[in-house]
Amino acid sequence: MNIDKEKIINNKNKVFKFSSKHKYSISILLLVIYLGFVDETSFLNRYYQKQNIKAIESEIENYKKNTNINLKRLEDYNRNSNNIERLAREKFYFKKDNEDVFVIIDNSEDN
Repeated sequence: MNIDKEKIINNKNKVFKFSSKHKYSISILLLVIYLGFVDETSFLNRYYQKQNIKAIESEIENYKKNTNINLKRLEDYNRNSNNIERLAREKFYFKKDNEDVFVIIDNSEDN
């Protein structure tokens, strides 16, 4: 039993000597690990946030393109009232009183 206790004490002394000898290196290593992986502003979190920002910026570009397209359509509808009637007939199936509207659905596009 005494031999086991002596080994444990000897191992503790070795660890203490090593840690006291390399305390700055160990501190810097722990700091790098903490900042790199654990902290809210870690390198991993920053990477994921940059990816998220890129995705959001691409969404913004898509919305800007769609806005420009819709503004052009709106200008076209404001210029010509026939375009408004065409839109109402095509999209909303509006009809005149003396007309019948037949809607043909193509099922081959679903497959």
